[in-house]
Amino acid sequence: MMRWRSGPGSVDNIHRTDRGRHRSGSDIDLCLEAPALGLAELLLLAAELDDLLLPWRFDLQLKHLIDHPNLLEHIARAGVVLWEQPGAS
Repeated sequence: MMRWRSGPGSVDNIHRTDRGRHRSGSDIDLCLEAPALGLAELLLLAAELDDLLLPWRFDLQLKHLIDHPNLLEHIARAGVVLWEQPGAS
């Protein structure tokens, strides 16, 4: 998954944003802070995750494309940073 690395179009950090409702068939909600990525790149990342054949589904969001204030507030309040690009803040 080269797209996670540094450089143009890279991901600055990844937040886990699900609301703790773990049940069979539930997904993992991830919000990517990656201002240079667009929807096409997000779909490629989703396909790469799907190709890994993991037992979980992933719901990916690009933070700069979210226009729902309550969701942005939830991410700021309850999101857990899972990964951060070295030097990003």
